[in-house]
Amino acid sequence: MADQATHHRRGFFSDTKVKIALLIAGFEGLLLLFGRLSRWVVIAVAIPLILLYLISGREMKPGLGKTILWVVAVSQVLVICAAILAFFIGLLVLILLAVFAAVAFILIYMDQPGRKPPA
Repeated sequence: MADQATHHRRGFFSDTKVKIALLIAGFEGLLLLFGRLSRWVVIAVAIPLILLYLISGREMKPGLGKTILWVVAVSQVLVICAAILAFFIGLLVLILLAVFAAVAFILIYMDQPGRKPPA
């Protein structure tokens, strides 16, 4: 009971297994960001690992095996979130580029020939 109270006072992010999961997710996220991993490969690998923990890891007795499965599952959930976010941010960038191109085209088209720019 005292250990549980100490755990709650220290906070969720001070737990070693959470730090390891964040470290793994951060490393995979960097590989994803720099194009070393495909978003689809990340998702295809992460889903079975998460399902493995949900189906059998939660029923395991506490110990190293359960802890490792938990760390892997949590890191993969975070990486999937990063992959999905990267997809939408990439789409947003493309939409913004299209808007910028349209505005630039309109500004160029509206420019009157022979008109001097304001000083």
